Amino acid sequence: MNILSFVALRNVSAGPFAVLAQLKILTTAGVILPAAGTELHPHPVAGAAAAHDGGAALQPSVVAGDSTLLGTAAVLTEVTLSGFASIYFEKVIKTDPETLSIWERNLQLALWSVPVYALFLLHGDADHTRRTEGP
Repeated sequence: MNILSFVALRNVSAGPFAVLAQLKILTTAGVILPAAGTELHPHPVAGAAAAHDGGAALQPSVVAGDSTLLGTAAVLTEVTLSGFASIYFEKVIKTDPETLSIWERNLQLALWSVPVYALFLLHGDADHTRRTEGP
């Protein structure tokens, strides 16, 4: 998820990134509902329709050479994965018959990121080598 943050921040400015990152709360709630087997029933909110402007305020500005769509997709993927990871971790801690401490479980889950980061480091070194050698 950290790699997604770097991709997002390269393509979206800090303001929109911070606003979109707040969706982490919403995605966590969206993941916990199916995991807990509960349903939400919407309640009508008076005045909500009056404030609707047709989505004009949500349209991103496009700058030539800017990958706003890529950055937005990266931050939305990050917050979705974060919500899932939070709920999954809590479920594993509460339902696992093994009696591992929180620290042991964190270490176990963190070790899975080592191969992923190793692949990114190897790929990054290959790109850097190709750029510096030249024709």
